[in-house]
Amino acid sequence: MKDFEKWDKDNFLLDLPLKFKLSFFVISKKKLIGYGIISQKSDSAHIHRIAVSPEYTGRGIGHQMIRFLKQKARNHDCYKIVAETLKGIKSNKFYQKEGFKKLSLTEQKKYALTKKPDIRRKFMKESYVFELKI
Repeated sequence: MKDFEKWDKDNFLLDLPLKFKLSFFVISKKKLIGYGIISQKSDSAHIHRIAVSPEYTGRGIGHQMIRFLKQKARNHDCYKIVAETLKGIKSNKFYQKEGFKKLSLTEQKKYALTKKPDIRRKFMKESYVFELKI
């Protein structure tokens, strides 16, 4: 993954002005147990990171977070949620269980962060893009 285009603070602020608009966190008993870093780009919500504290996994919190995100995204005129993951990690099954569709290589092209063909090919070889229409 070292070859992927590096984004600095200015890239995020310029290209993703709504970077944190849909982000949220989950608190239980005054403790942070989960969070989602979600941006809005046009009419879609993009999951940059979603996580649940290890001691709280397996309790349905991730499912509740996706349900919350769906509602929040609809309220901001989004009609789909997109998540990019590396191949071979546990979250791939999670997204599929939540109803996300794994996109074909052709469909993934529109989500690559770079226009450079060699880097985009590497991204598509090592990653999946999941999409959920809401």
